Amino acid sequence: MTGWKRICGDLFMGQSSTGAGKSAGAERLSPWARAARACPLLCALAGFLTAGCGGARPVQLKDEEDFREQVLEARQPALVDFYKGGCPSCVMLDGTLEKLAGEYQGRAVIARFEIMKPYFAVTSPELKKRYDIGLYPTVLLFVGGQEKERWSLEYSLDKYRAALNGVLAETDKATGSSSSAP
Repeated sequence: MTGWKRICGDLFMGQSSTGAGKSAGAERLSPWARAARACPLLCALAGFLTAGCGGARPVQLKDEEDFREQVLEARQPALVDFYKGGCPSCVMLDGTLEKLAGEYQGRAVIARFEIMKPYFAVTSPELKKRYDIGLYPTVLLFVGGQEKERWSLEYSLDKYRAALNGVLAETDKATGSSSSAP
């Protein structure tokens, strides 16, 4: 790997750009991976800067109509991040959403909705109230237009993957088709 792809691997996979992995039971991380673990904001910034490393990007929902069309009326499961603009903890989720958008492209909708502006203006009071959004980020999983699962202040890629794989497996079982898990 070279360039930004190497850095993405360093930051998000904990791989060393020199190819060094685990040795004699001790975990060896690249300087980038150590820095990312020490400073989550550095990791979020790197996720923002390296967004072009491949894969799809989350859909940015603009308004309630966009939300209705792309989430509630979607034929696929939809994972939506409701965030506050300028929120550092919300930015930390960017890399996770980018990764999910690439992995589940064509099988699930991965989207973001700025529910509150940096200056505390609510962009959609109706959605904020309907889905009881009080902490940022709050991520909701929708299936068939209904809320199936919710997380607040959760950054675990594995938890989101498990939930998406679960609903995709249920959908596959119900329709008799199969979509391979990442």
